[in-house]
Amino acid sequence: MTDMDKIQQIRPKQFEQQLHYKIKANEQLQAQGYRKKPQMVWGPPGVGKSEIMYQQLTAAGYKVYEMRANLYDPIDVRGGIKIIELDNGTYRTVYGTPEDLPPSDTTEKVALLIDELPQATRATMNAFLQVTLDGAIGQYTLPIHTQILAGGNRAEDRTGANEMPTALKNRFDHYSLMPSAEDCIHYLRNKGITEDVCSFLRFKPNLCHQIDHTQYAFPTPRTWENIGHGLPLMVKEIKDMTPAEADGFMHYAIASKIGDGPAGEFIAFCKDAKQMPDLDDLIADPKGTPVPNSMSVVYSTVGALINETTDKTIKSIGKWIKKLETEMQVVYFKDLCQKDKDYREHEVVEKWIDKNAGILN
Repeated sequence: MTDMDKIQQIRPKQFEQQLHYKIKANEQLQAQGYRKKPQMVWGPPGVGKSEIMYQQLTAAGYKVYEMRANLYDPIDVRGGIKIIELDNGTYRTVYGTPEDLPPSDTTEKVALLIDELPQATRATMNAFLQVTLDGAIGQYTLPIHTQILAGGNRAEDRTGANEMPTALKNRFDHYSLMPSAEDCIHYLRNKGITEDVCSFLRFKPNLCHQIDHTQYAFPTPRTWENIGHGLPLMVKEIKDMTPAEADGFMHYAIASKIGDGPAGEFIAFCKDAKQMPDLDDLIADPKGTPVPNSMSVVYSTVGALINETTDKTIKSIGKWIKKLETEMQVVYFKDLCQKDKDYREHEVVEKWIDKNAGILN
């Protein structure tokens, strides 16, 4: 058992909800004169730890100041030393405030994000003891409205993480963030990522996050987002290539991000997706449009139909969806409602839920 097994694992969506609550709770504690509690999130590379913290803080109106703990020596946390002459002719050493810290006198709502904290040396981690408890480093004090959050990898992630001192552990509320294909797909769709990526992760959820410490490239939510942003440009790049050249180009480009095996599976999936029925024909004649034999093509078609669903098309699309296996119907209606919550009250969705309530429960 690792230390992280002692912390209950949490999905990205659940962590967003927790942070939303903890930020508000800290604001209330501060208003009542109580000490605010810093938050610490642990997790493997590429699952969105830092991004979720940034999103929740900025959404709550906070300006984020970031300290990368692994870049600091212990003395750097307090600041550089300089010598000043006093009025009586004697000299004193004083510490300059690191530029990564917010000005003490600011009236803005600010947050201090201490990232890569476990990757710092134990001595450097100990240098954060005062600020995480008292909101101060020597003579410097954080602004009164400051939220403190921290994040980093676990020892088992092989990223150079060190054991956190017990006293520092006790300063934080702790979360262990684990990847979720469902949350990743929802996030990617909201980002406007190409449907090829989202549908593939529905088809192969185990490849959402699959770290292989023997490889340099492996799939994570971060690398899938990167592929999604780059895929349209890749397609343009191969426009004038021969089929063999295009296959080689796509494989090298994608394998450089997620490794050979996952890249091969993703490219094969994208090729199968070209066998999808014409969506305009499907919407015009849902009963006459056959269901593809290949499951990968079915996943691609369902993903594409989610993007084609409007108030005008949902009834027609719903008729075709009902021809699918129940598992795929669940994928369509669940993802549709995640993308747009208003569809939860649409009559087509409500009727389907009433009919399939036993399955959903």
